[in-house]
Amino acid sequence: MRNTFIAVFCLLLIGCFANAGDEKQYHHLTPYKGTPEFEKMKTLVGTWKGTTKMGENEKEITVTYNTASADSVIVERMFPGTPEEMVSIYYDKDSKLSMTHYCALKNQPHMTLTDSKYNRIDLAFSGGSNFDHKKDPYMHSLSIDFVDKNNIVHNWTMYDKGEENHASTFKLSRVN
Repeated sequence: MRNTFIAVFCLLLIGCFANAGDEKQYHHLTPYKGTPEFEKMKTLVGTWKGTTKMGENEKEITVTYNTASADSVIVERMFPGTPEEMVSIYYDKDSKLSMTHYCALKNQPHMTLTDSKYNRIDLAFSGGSNFDHKKDPYMHSLSIDFVDKNNIVHNWTMYDKGEENHASTFKLSRVN
């Protein structure tokens, strides 16, 4: 019985490696075409720099965007390469733009599209992990204004103890 199992396992393994170079098996990896809001977010791919006011201090910020997973997600990195680095992953869920924000607060709020206009996308809290939204601080909403192809504005709203605590605005310009 054991020898039969080993033989079947080896045949399966050989079959996997035999097809590893077969390009046809990857035909399903065509670039993803998403909702209009997702496609709008794809136009941000590149590096952006600007400023944000966090509390009373104005701070310089770098934000990068790239696509991953056959263009089915957009990865946003804020303050890349620093201890403050945060990552947000944008994706379509149930035909709506959604995102998960991996915050420096060590929690992961999920947001879903609430409104979309030609030059603006609004996302708001739809769940999350590693926090209690009734008593812990977390990012509750995000609005992205597409000023033009080289300038955007992020408006983040934080909640704490179930109420709006403060907002942060990031004014960003495309570097490349």
